Amino acid sequence: MLHDSSGNTLWQDAVTSGGHVAASGGYTLTGAVGEVSGPLSLMPTTDALFHGIPGPIWRSGPAPLVYAITRVGAERTNASSVQFTVTFTKAVTGVDTTDFIVTVSSGTLSGCEITEVSSDSGMIRTVTVSTGTGDYGTIRLDVVDDDTIQDASFVPLGDAGAGNGNFATGESYEVDRTAPHAVAITGALVGSTVAFSVTFDEEVEGFDASSDLVITPSGSVTWSTASISGGPVVYDVNVSDVAGAGTMTLAASTASDVMDLADNPLASSVTSAPVTIGASLPVATSPGLILMAATVALTGAWATRKRKSHS
Repeated sequence: MLHDSSGNTLWQDAVTSGGHVAASGGYTLTGAVGEVSGPLSLMPTTDALFHGIPGPIWRSGPAPLVYAITRVGAERTNASSVQFTVTFTKAVTGVDTTDFIVTVSSGTLSGCEITEVSSDSGMIRTVTVSTGTGDYGTIRLDVVDDDTIQDASFVPLGDAGAGNGNFATGESYEVDRTAPHAVAITGALVGSTVAFSVTFDEEVEGFDASSDLVITPSGSVTWSTASISGGPVVYDVNVSDVAGAGTMTLAASTASDVMDLADNPLASSVTSAPVTIGASLPVATSPGLILMAATVALTGAWATRKRKSHS
């Protein structure tokens, strides 16, 4: 006679001590009198009585599986640790750090490891992973099934047998610890505006205000406003209402809030070539140039006097 924990009779017959359970695609109880088969499996537990000794109970539903592994934070990160949410198809127990591995699918990362698994109950776990060392790389959290994860009926992950509950198709993090750089800046005078083009070596954000610029005029050059557009790699900077005579250069400010998508701040910037503004005569800086200027001046004065003498 087979009872559940509430005393209900699940099956009754004259089973001898040779009765046993064979759980393979269903259940089979065999004994001296006969055999009974059905669509459900039986699992050993103390939650039922089989002739007064610990015996089998009915298995409740299919085996648990991993439903999904998702990122807790943004895909691009420079953090020293990240978290994943692991969701099972039903409540399970027995989940610990030994049930996971960190897969580095690209890059230079090394030493990545699982450091913590949240409380062992319910369908969801939060797993914390150290991102190790290295400048960049892609990391993913995978489940390695060794049958230690079980549901309330002691059915192991993926059913009996190690490996049949493995999961390796979850979301990944792109770890990036390489700071961005402004690698090229060109400029030209267009009317009363100096139009610059700023190129970074990767996508950046936060390059959107005059405080992100280092504008350096020379001579008597003045300007009123600067605007930024474009991105995320190439940006246009227009410096407006430019007046006076001299030059202007531009660089991106490393003291600003410009950063890449992994929150690495801008590390360096080139400076543009000087853009000439206004008309100005060359300044004599050597004896040869001074003599040339004097010759031009004297020639002009002689020509003026000669015209007067003929008038």
